[in-house]
Amino acid sequence: MSVGFRRLNLDGTCSTKPVDLDVAASGGAVTLSASVGVGAPNRHGDVLTVQRLLNRVPASEGGPIPKLVEDGICGPKTVGAIRQFQTRQFGSSDGRVDPGQKSLRKLEAFDEIPGWKPNLAPEAAEAIPDALRLIATARAHLATARLAFDPELGGTDGLFGSMRAAAAAIVNRHFHLDKSANPLADAEFIDAAFSRMQVAIGHVPAGLWIFEDDPGEPPDPSFAYAFAGGYFHLRNVAQIEKKKKVYLDRIYLCRRLVAYDHDTIVYVMVHELGHFVGALGGTMDAIYDHAYAHKTGYENLPPQKAVRNADSYSQYAWEVSRHYLFRPGGHKL
Repeated sequence: MSVGFRRLNLDGTCSTKPVDLDVAASGGAVTLSASVGVGAPNRHGDVLTVQRLLNRVPASEGGPIPKLVEDGICGPKTVGAIRQFQTRQFGSSDGRVDPGQKSLRKLEAFDEIPGWKPNLAPEAAEAIPDALRLIATARAHLATARLAFDPELGGTDGLFGSMRAAAAAIVNRHFHLDKSANPLADAEFIDAAFSRMQVAIGHVPAGLWIFEDDPGEPPDPSFAYAFAGGYFHLRNVAQIEKKKKVYLDRIYLCRRLVAYDHDTIVYVMVHELGHFVGALGGTMDAIYDHAYAHKTGYENLPPQKAVRNADSYSQYAWEVSRHYLFRPGGHKL
């Protein structure tokens, strides 16, 4: 049995994800028996594992040049490679890879789709403040733009009018309200969606448990997936079926995401929140994927589709906060 989940793929497009309700057991992580690097036990097998993982990291991501000799000996070159990788990924380095910690998780993320399950939920929790800032900025910007859509609310004359007109131009780029028969109603629809995003991730307990790791096997190769309209299951029976592991009121983060930078995690969260807070899948006000800013067709969406398009929300929030459009592929290659 499958249900209406939407997943964000690595090329920035979404597709329907069939979700098998009978979730298989988790695979095992690549583990270290002890730390490798500065002041560590540096056991032969553990060093070999770290050397192998380091050699799979692209040079642009902090991988060693030339590649390390995989000899199981933690000499200056291996320690230097660890430091280089950590500095590139985290901005600082302690020169050691510890079992189960972020350096090992990040290394394994470059090893194609790792068979183990990285604990992504804490990384999402760390990204929640930035996601909330994007959403709050979008709502404030939209409030200014709304004044330009109704002369009775302020219009576009004078100094403040030019500010409203500039704000409206950005709204129109993503939602095309200049072509809407009722731009104020559409602006209300957009604002309500952003408001539900704030509720979903900004209030305890929802903000603590809405994001979870993908429980599926084999691992999904996308960034993340969410049930269209899952927000409306927050206070209802969320589990699809008894004794199953997939829930409607969660946004699932996939293993590949751990290899991507913080900005990509924030963007993915806002995009998937768009699907999550729209109406239930199959209804008129569900938020789907009608077009993408990095592909053709985005600029020509009719307003009734643009205001129900997940990429419109994430790109709009990104532009008004960061002043440029997001391009998928935030993997730092």
